[in-house]
Amino acid sequence: MERNLQDEYKCLIKDALTPALKKLGFKKNGQNFNRICDGMTQCLSIQTESVQSRKKGSIYFQSWIL
Repeated sequence: MERNLQDEYKCLIKDALTPALKKLGFKKNGQNFNRICDGMTQCLSIQTESVQSRKKGSIYFQSWIL
């Protein structure tokens, strides 16, 4: 059975990352998470590399403080 990385990625976001980040006070907007802490906005963006093959891929996490 061939793996579908796109489905695995969606499950990872939905079942693992979203609940953990929401517990920490982040709000979700698409694949971006934001929270205000000590007067600063903390942002986390999650992206995948567009992959031709479903056998491998990359996930990128970008974070910044505003």
